[in-house]
Amino acid sequence: MSDGHIPRNAVVWLDEVLKKTDKQQPIVFCNHYPLDNGLDNWYEATNRLKQYNTILAICGHGHNNKAMNFEDIPAVMGRSNLRAKATVGGYNLVDVRADSVIYTERRPGVETLQPWTKLAVQKHNYTTPSKQFERPDYKVNQQYAQVKAKWTIASDANVISTPAVYKEGVIVGNQNGEVVSLSLKNGKRQWSFTTSGSIFSSPAVKDDKVVLGSGDGKVYCLDARNGKLLWAYTTGASVLGCP
Repeated sequence: MSDGHIPRNAVVWLDEVLKKTDKQQPIVFCNHYPLDNGLDNWYEATNRLKQYNTILAICGHGHNNKAMNFEDIPAVMGRSNLRAKATVGGYNLVDVRADSVIYTERRPGVETLQPWTKLAVQKHNYTTPSKQFERPDYKVNQQYAQVKAKWTIASDANVISTPAVYKEGVIVGNQNGEVVSLSLKNGKRQWSFTTSGSIFSSPAVKDDKVVLGSGDGKVYCLDARNGKLLWAYTTGASVLGCP
């Protein structure tokens, strides 16, 4: 029941796995969502998978059997085992062979249908230069050429909360529960503090104190100068709102 977004920590994980994977190793990629614009950053997965020997991407979400294609990556959506308005439910038998992957639907206690899709296990060329695929449009940046990024950082997890700027620091939390203070001048990390839950709450800062909520059910007050814990208040429920 997540949102249509591949979390930053999942992208970091994928990079770590692929780094250890031989370029010739056949890969079957599994994701709940289809790798299309139902995910706002689908291309972060497809761009990586097309650098390897990805033979198939499988997904759910649509609750139907459907042969698909994600930027030339062969793909299959599988049905749910829920029966909806049908008399009986069902599921797929996936037969993975050396040369092919065959999908057959079974309706338990009733019948096994004929195979409904078959994909060849083969090496694909994903580097065709003439092909153009959908990507987010950043042309708006060209209208404001005078605006330049001073610095950027990539967190290990989604940054959902709005940062708070206080004196010479930028204080923000991420979905791994980490609160960090970054130098306003160059983005260098000044301090960090870790809670036990995801942080959706944007911090409030005043008088050298930063206050924010966490998914672990606590409100935290930290010293904005060094990240030391001053106090924590237990609420009994996830704290998602901003103080």
